[in-house]
Amino acid sequence: RDDPIYENHVYVVVTDVVVAKRVQLIKDNKEIVALRLISDNDALYRPYDIERDEVRKLLKVKCRLTKHGIG
Repeated sequence: RDDPIYENHVYVVVTDVVVAKRVQLIKDNKEIVALRLISDNDALYRPYDIERDEVRKLLKVKCRLTKHGIG
């Protein structure tokens, strides 16, 4: 769609699998050709690139729920 994709924000990326990753844009002449998906847990998961055509859905994450701090 026409919604902008914000660099280094977290998105749920749906391809053949569903992942939540920080996204960086890979451009060629100002056109988005691919996305670099970066895990916040970089000790276990290395960044990787996917072609724009592989993306079925891209959903911006607005908040994260954790058990941390719940008493």
